[in-house]
Amino acid sequence: MFYIYDTNNNLKGKYEGNYLDQLHLVGATVNEGEDSEYNISRVTNENGDEVTEEILETNARARRNTELINSDFTQLSDSPFTIEQKNLYYIYRQKLRELPEQSGFPATITWPAKPI
Repeated sequence: MFYIYDTNNNLKGKYEGNYLDQLHLVGATVNEGEDSEYNISRVTNENGDEVTEEILETNARARRNTELINSDFTQLSDSPFTIEQKNLYYIYRQKLRELPEQSGFPATITWPAKPI
């Protein structure tokens, strides 16, 4: 759980995902309607610790590693997938490995689509 605060240190929302990939949330302007707009000044975890780029990188790598582990079986010789499906997963897994090379990593990440 992550908490988002405005520049007046008012809690503005909660992010309930397992991973917070968007450090660029800090400084962003959020529009909640015609007369309700605020800038995000900080993001904290459930312990109240500021979310840093190091935390974002750790979270992104953990998510990536989980995705790789969960798709390991697709590359085994006895997997139920066709050669074409294995190739799609091969490409997906390669894109996961290349995530840290993306411009903006770890603050901004374009996650590859998982093959069906």
